Amino acid sequence: MGGLVTSAAPDATLRIQLAGDPIYEVASLSNEAQLKVMRDLVGKVNNPITRAYGALSSNNKLAFWYQLSEWMRSEDVVSMPLDYQLSARASAVFDKIVALEFGQQIAVLRLVIGKMGMDPLLV
Repeated sequence: MGGLVTSAAPDATLRIQLAGDPIYEVASLSNEAQLKVMRDLVGKVNNPITRAYGALSSNNKLAFWYQLSEWMRSEDVVSMPLDYQLSARASAVFDKIVALEFGQQIAVLRLVIGKMGMDPLLV
């Protein structure tokens, strides 16, 4: 999905700044730990990184995931295995998102990433 938001993403320095401390924490971890953090964010597991992520604004969460996707592409953080295959259901969702207009894609991505992590005020 990172490639879909390229034209709206700020430059790398600003993007990393917006993503805040959690992006640096993820980058400093082993590949296995990076993957665990990504799963923890999606699964709403309560830990320091998911709470720090939860405190970010929706734009900063978008910057976090965009930066993460860029680092995955450059293999600075754990990337998708070359032989990874999306499930049929996930592929159908992905195709629907890709078919949306750019502004709609951003709105959907903001909704999805906004629900990830833990809101530190609710813990």
